[in-house]
Amino acid sequence: MKCPKCNASSIPDKVLYCPYCGTALSPDVPQAPPAPVVKAKAKNPIRVAILCCTAFIVVVIVLIAAFNGRSGSALAPLSSAIVTVQATQDERLFNIIDIFDVSESQAVSIRARLLELGVERFIFESPQTDGDQTMAKYSIGLGEILVVAKVKYGELTAVQVNGQTIYSQRDGAIGNLNEFVLTSTERAEYQIQVEKITNALLKSPGSAQYEFGMSFKFKRYQDSVWIDTYVDSQNSFGALIRTDIAAQFKYPLIGEFEEIELFSLNGEIIIQDGKEV
Repeated sequence: MKCPKCNASSIPDKVLYCPYCGTALSPDVPQAPPAPVVKAKAKNPIRVAILCCTAFIVVVIVLIAAFNGRSGSALAPLSSAIVTVQATQDERLFNIIDIFDVSESQAVSIRARLLELGVERFIFESPQTDGDQTMAKYSIGLGEILVVAKVKYGELTAVQVNGQTIYSQRDGAIGNLNEFVLTSTERAEYQIQVEKITNALLKSPGSAQYEFGMSFKFKRYQDSVWIDTYVDSQNSFGALIRTDIAAQFKYPLIGEFEEIELFSLNGEIIIQDGKEV
């Protein structure tokens, strides 16, 4: 049999419809009904918006993670910064609990008192026990500021900075850690004074060589500043020798010579209370 529409041949006689185009092969057979039209289901606009927002958030998170991976911690997410601050605070709280052997509530009270005194970035160490009292210390910089705290029966009893008391359980706060901090400008002013006085005492001031930076060690008290350093200079025979310098000035530095409380070279006191010895 041959299809009258698509001219396909070799179609078995008993077949009612063309296997190639679906045309009825006999007038007595009705044409195949047209294929039903399937209407696309309308999309819910709210659902589409939710899916788009979700996809956008996922993309942003991936981009942030990739960017942070390249730039390190320069632009860390805010949540990471909050976690870091919390971890640091917890570390100091645990440090108090561990060093002074106190409860968490007692440690919270001790930390609050230390913050009032300007003692913030601390990690106490080297605890020493004397009866019921525990003493521990920590230093700032290269030993320029030494903080000592004493705790008894879970309460802060005393805080000393560079040997001077800034808090006692009896008198309360009588000082602050900031009173023992030197600014970079103040350091430079004291350093200039030390060099000026030293050069006036050397045999060959023109050969004086001061090593800047860590060779100058400062320690500030509430009303004075102690300085340790050294200078390399030529002696009377032209040999280069090292001279140790120790000086104590009044704080703040207003004048020059009258501000000198103590000035010594190699342990020999040259000036005391503004006068040559």
